[in-house]
Amino acid sequence: MAVLSYGEPSINQQMYDGFMEQVGDKLSAAPGFIAHLAGPTASGWGVTEVWESQAAAETFYRDTIAPMFDAAGGTMPAMQFRPLHNVMLGSRG
Repeated sequence: MAVLSYGEPSINQQMYDGFMEQVGDKLSAAPGFIAHLAGPTASGWGVTEVWESQAAAETFYRDTIAPMFDAAGGTMPAMQFRPLHNVMLGSRG
């Protein structure tokens, strides 16, 4: 079952853009990855993703994202998950 994951890392847009330069290709090729959305929130920056399963997301976060936060001296944010009943992408998505 597809899941939505959401987290608010303690980063700003410039830091996010730097992370995405490093990880964008890996993310789009990750097994189980469906979609990535990000933008400003009241407390900083929010990242929302859709994955085929929570296990696929957790594997990618553990193996790819967490080490990047460690290297940058930060902490991987706690990601929240919720099941999705349906995922529909537009023709531009």
